[in-house]
Amino acid sequence: MSPGAACLCVLCGLPAAGKSRLARELRGRAQTRGWRTLLVTYDELIPARDWQESEWKQQRKTVLMCLERFLHQTLSDGVGFCQVFLQCPLHVCLQRNRCRSQPVPDDVLLQMCERMEPPNEIRNPWEQQSLTLDSTDRIADGHIQKLVDMLASALENPLSPVQDESQQKVAVVQALFT
Repeated sequence: MSPGAACLCVLCGLPAAGKSRLARELRGRAQTRGWRTLLVTYDELIPARDWQESEWKQQRKTVLMCLERFLHQTLSDGVGFCQVFLQCPLHVCLQRNRCRSQPVPDDVLLQMCERMEPPNEIRNPWEQQSLTLDSTDRIADGHIQKLVDMLASALENPLSPVQDESQQKVAVVQALFT
């Protein structure tokens, strides 16, 4: 692995599926390997108080613009990419969500459930480094180790810089925000 190697690992799933918990666990494992980490959580980018439709759309637009700038800088250099899709039944997410200090409105969670799709490497070749984990219960250590191995592979095999990075950029943005 080259000294400047970087990897973008996207955790996808419904609110309350366990993304933040997995991110903290993954950060700890990465640090034991000497990898530097930067954890960016959507909950911190768009506070729950802004979940009203118009405010959320404006916040989302701002996040997308920042993400596009970031992707423009990193994709041209070739960065490792992988994603983890946390599969969790809607009723479990709704139950967990209601226990949060700032829950996402049920109707928003239901809409997200209707739109969310697991990774599909046939339709989106850049999703080859993807892992789907069942997060209904605690994620097993063996599955977390698979994820760490996938990160190591993504670091060693960055995405190739593309002539027209706009298609790749659009695909990543769509995966993150649809």
